[in-house]
Amino acid sequence: MPKIAPSVQLREQLAAFLKDAGSIESGAAALSELVGLATRRVVQEALEQEQTDFIGRERYVRTPGQGKRNGYLPGHLETAEGQVTVQVPQVREAGQPYRSQLYDFLRGHSDVVERLAIEMWARGLSTRDVEAAFTDEQGVCLLSRTAVSGLTDALWAEYEAFQQRSLSDVPVFAVFLDGVYEPLRAHGIEREAVLVAWAITLDGKKILLALALGNRESHEAWRDFLRDLVARGLPVPLTVTTDGAPGLIRAVEEVWPASLRLRCWVHKMRNLETTVPAERWLEVKAELVAIRAAATLAAGERRCCERPRGGNASRSRRSSCSSCSCCIRSAAWCRRWRSAGSPDEEGTSLNFYRELGT
Repeated sequence: MPKIAPSVQLREQLAAFLKDAGSIESGAAALSELVGLATRRVVQEALEQEQTDFIGRERYVRTPGQGKRNGYLPGHLETAEGQVTVQVPQVREAGQPYRSQLYDFLRGHSDVVERLAIEMWARGLSTRDVEAAFTDEQGVCLLSRTAVSGLTDALWAEYEAFQQRSLSDVPVFAVFLDGVYEPLRAHGIEREAVLVAWAITLDGKKILLALALGNRESHEAWRDFLRDLVARGLPVPLTVTTDGAPGLIRAVEEVWPASLRLRCWVHKMRNLETTVPAERWLEVKAELVAIRAAATLAAGERRCCERPRGGNASRSRRSSCSSCSCCIRSAAWCRRWRSAGSPDEEGTSLNFYRELGT
């Protein structure tokens, strides 16, 4: 039975991540995880294409060529997302030593591949993009035209499958939206937002829904991005979590007016940290987390009104709690919940969630 190439294994890992994103907690975390996997995928595919160029025949083809495939040796690239592990193809019986020039090049230019990986999922890649990424300082592309074409076709097919897939069967409960800024151009100066949408489903899975370039998070960019999700069949979510970007908020209110919009807890906590004295932050943070985790609105309000010992601690709590978006949203949630006729204050049913989200 033929061994599965590392590039194919990585493709399967990417597909699994898109179906269940595990423990991601923000758009930046989702993009970071995706970029790490996609970087390995792009590099691995390119290394295998380089090996095919050298041997002169595709994998599993038995026509004469220069040498034979001889497994892999582990390799590493240092990237902004941490160390990336790849499998460097080896060749035997070639009549001359085989050394991957592409691997040597990428060890000093991993940033190029990271940008390529981001663009692969945000807008798709052309042969010109791939050629530019694998061209050295002397202006020589380290892959043949055939290899560049094969790599581009493989990556484009994955991009199209991801961006055009139906979302009608996603049992969406909550949607999270974020604009993540990453350097995308080769000179590393221009920064463009990558719009990220991910969801938590009714069965608790986290799914990456879509990525797109966002023209600095304009209202029009977010509106078109959300309309595409709707056009692909995504059900109306119960809640939509965002930061405070005006264009994003306006787009959400236009596209999903029936959904409850929540302020992102991560963004809010970062903002609050800047308003609290550093020596008090850990204490205040613990109190805010306890308020957010309260089982009921009444329990959260009681916690919020408790006065700890020490005037400074009390002032820190009052100033932080007064601006704690999660407390405010919890109150709004419960008022809406009660008006919908919930049977009790302690729990809800999936039917209630579905009805509230329509």
